[in-house]
Amino acid sequence: MYPWEITFIQTPKIVYILYEYTKVWRAIYMDRDHPKDPDNDWMGDSIGRYEGDTFVIDTVGFNDKTWLDQTGHPHSDALHVIERFRRPDHNKLELTVTIDDPKAYTKVFSSVTKAYNLVDTPMGETLCAYSEMKDFQDKVIDRTQTPPSK
Repeated sequence: MYPWEITFIQTPKIVYILYEYTKVWRAIYMDRDHPKDPDNDWMGDSIGRYEGDTFVIDTVGFNDKTWLDQTGHPHSDALHVIERFRRPDHNKLELTVTIDDPKAYTKVFSSVTKAYNLVDTPMGETLCAYSEMKDFQDKVIDRTQTPPSK
């Protein structure tokens, strides 16, 4: 549920999503299935398709070093995410996310729909220094993903 600006770039075989914060991107492959044994990485392996006017992104192959959101909901390497982007009108993009992670949660759940508004300004520069990100990883994320000792 990313709160900053995003931009889509569509090519015949890949849709790229550019993220304002940390200036990273995702590649959503439109012409293949997931690999049988995907590498577990930060953004996972994403494949896409259209269902009518909805762009559906299916992602697996995450590592367990991130959170689902800014409030710290955890996930495991079994995370499976389905994102549904729909544009109800020219100025609005709606996103609904379905989370399936049997190692972290007892049932599948969906997020409330998030609305993005079309803007005509370029994305800004919003970065953290590597040292800040590493410190946050060490002091917060890693500690929340390690079960307490008994």
